[in-house]
Amino acid sequence: MPYSELSEGQGKRRWIEIRRDKGARVAAGVLAAAPGGHIMVADWDDLVSPRISQLVADNPEAPGWRAESGFIFDTGRIVYAIEQAMHTANGSTLVIRSDLAGWQPGMTEFDPNWAENMFGSHHKPKEILAKQGIELAPMPFRGVAYRVGTGLNVSEQHEAVYRARKMTDGRWQLLRAMRPRIAMREFTQGLDRPIW
Repeated sequence: MPYSELSEGQGKRRWIEIRRDKGARVAAGVLAAAPGGHIMVADWDDLVSPRISQLVADNPEAPGWRAESGFIFDTGRIVYAIEQAMHTANGSTLVIRSDLAGWQPGMTEFDPNWAENMFGSHHKPKEILAKQGIELAPMPFRGVAYRVGTGLNVSEQHEAVYRARKMTDGRWQLLRAMRPRIAMREFTQGLDRPIW
């Protein structure tokens, strides 16, 4: 897909452009992959738990899941464990059964508005599914780690400490601060060998 220039700053117009561009690119990938099963959009600045693939494999008919809890970190020595509503904080937190995401065998294109809302946003898919009476279940483990302060994040640049403090405003809840090695041990629990 061709490169699409984004508006400067963090205004509403820029976010519309980001959702439209991301939605179109993910939709193109979905069409090329022709998936069965479930779809998860994962952003480059996030880590997703390797336990997600087993969760999906064990529950092939489930509508999907949301990462209710996870981690947030920057390049510092502290990782914050978030207990609630992680799915409202970053974009790599939803797993949706492919048919509910709008994909059908033999498809050659997505409606651009559908692609923007289903694949370009991590808020809209829950709303779309809720209108159909479908709820994504919370993952039974910490599903995602959100890396901030890289200088390349699309959203505003904040250090993890600032973001974690912001998360205590009632929408999110700070669980605890921990060292990165401890956090990654918990994140990769159940694997044959640690990845960190």
